[in-house]
Amino acid sequence: MQSPERARHTRMRTGPSPFHPNYLSLRNNLQTFREFSAQISSGSNVTVLDVGCGSKPFLPLIPEGVLYVGLDFDSKTAADVHAVNEALPIRDACIDAVIASETLEHTFDVQKAVNEILRVCKDGSLIYISVPFLYPIHNPPYDFQRLTSYRLKALFAEHRILQFNPANTLFSAWLVILGETIAYCSYYLPYSDILRALPIFLLNSLARVIEGCARGAWSLIERLGWGPWCLARAERRNMLGFWHAMPIGYAMIVRVNKDVAPQPLEQR
Repeated sequence: MQSPERARHTRMRTGPSPFHPNYLSLRNNLQTFREFSAQISSGSNVTVLDVGCGSKPFLPLIPEGVLYVGLDFDSKTAADVHAVNEALPIRDACIDAVIASETLEHTFDVQKAVNEILRVCKDGSLIYISVPFLYPIHNPPYDFQRLTSYRLKALFAEHRILQFNPANTLFSAWLVILGETIAYCSYYLPYSDILRALPIFLLNSLARVIEGCARGAWSLIERLGWGPWCLARAERRNMLGFWHAMPIGYAMIVRVNKDVAPQPLEQR
């Protein structure tokens, strides 16, 4: 039976609430994870490795019958194996799918950790990655960095990125910051959960409307044939990253391709 804390964490990841200040990112991550999980084959010969598994919140979404292995450096977690991401105690090419959710920002040597993940993956394996970007310091002192979209894509440059989903655009970033500020300030007040619930819900609702309008506007631009012109103009002004300049976080799905010889990062 799950502990109350573990059950709460599972609900937060598998059924994000609009009353949570990080709702947009949790919702984006869950949608991407469902796409990832739907591509995992079921059966006892399939192994899924959850790197930095914590309380194993995604376990209910994994197909039945697969071997699910949770790994974390913290002995207080629900992990089956305790190790750091940079040194996985697992043999080469034996894993069918890897989950690395909200763990790379807590990994001191990201390149080494990704190399280890790729080492244990079979050719054709799937990898799910999610990381925060516009997000406060958390789990100190083990919060080491924020990864941009360019860094994430470079880490898997030799492999096929099936999906890459920013949680939101620049246009709702200020609402996210305001929601996080309300959440943090409310911790010092009595009845904090009640005090922050309504304003955060309203901010998340407004953010979803803004994001829907932004996506609709871009779809219209593409249908009108103006997409290439807008991208070319943004490139000339060195503003290609403007639209997703301040996302809460990213979620991605990678298909491992071991037929391509890896290149040093500085040569990519």
